[in-house]
Amino acid sequence: ETDGEISDRRPWWTLFRDRYLALFFGVSVLSFFGEYFIDYLFYEKVERAFASEEKLAAFFGMFYGVLGVGQLISSAWISGRALTRYGLSFGLLALPAAALFTTGAASMTALFGVAAVAVFWSVVAAKFFDELGRHTIEMPAYRILYQPLAPDQRLRVQTVRESMVEPLSIGVVGALLWAGEKFFGIQSSHVLYLTVVVVIAWAVLCWLLRREYTVRLTRALTARRLGA
Repeated sequence: ETDGEISDRRPWWTLFRDRYLALFFGVSVLSFFGEYFIDYLFYEKVERAFASEEKLAAFFGMFYGVLGVGQLISSAWISGRALTRYGLSFGLLALPAAALFTTGAASMTALFGVAAVAVFWSVVAAKFFDELGRHTIEMPAYRILYQPLAPDQRLRVQTVRESMVEPLSIGVVGALLWAGEKFFGIQSSHVLYLTVVVVIAWAVLCWLLRREYTVRLTRALTARRLGA
């Protein structure tokens, strides 16, 4: 507790009554859904494409090597400048936009019976851009979203998101994929189409959250809550 403020001791679920926080948590949930659906598609396609362990290991070595270089370049020269130039809209919408473009392309190629290699590389691109943007663009954007909150609320919201919203979302994704395969016989193509729907909803919530951030930031500036 600082500056005479009383710590917020309400139950954690009451945070969802706040429109700004509800949108923030909603974006986080759909972001995790998108991440793990893309993971599912990626490993399924790679397993089908490479029959031998040697070829599979060679592919993963090349993929994650290129990804590591891309993350270094993005962290050092791209993400910070892009966030400074284009603001929070870029930080929130870059990841779902990339996911929509790549999974949308994969869905179209699968729907119209285009060569399987096109679907494969579209899914690989989806995984690449998701891994690239998640750590170098999305996480810095999330840290910006904490700042308009009251000082005694920031840590609590971050804790709820990382220790409750994140593991619950991952658990729900796992349960859905397991139940879908076990009881409904879903295939990777069904997961691909579902991913496109999730990504569209994710992008819409990001756009709403960006608008609500402006409102919340204005209030924080008016109340002089941002400190130094």
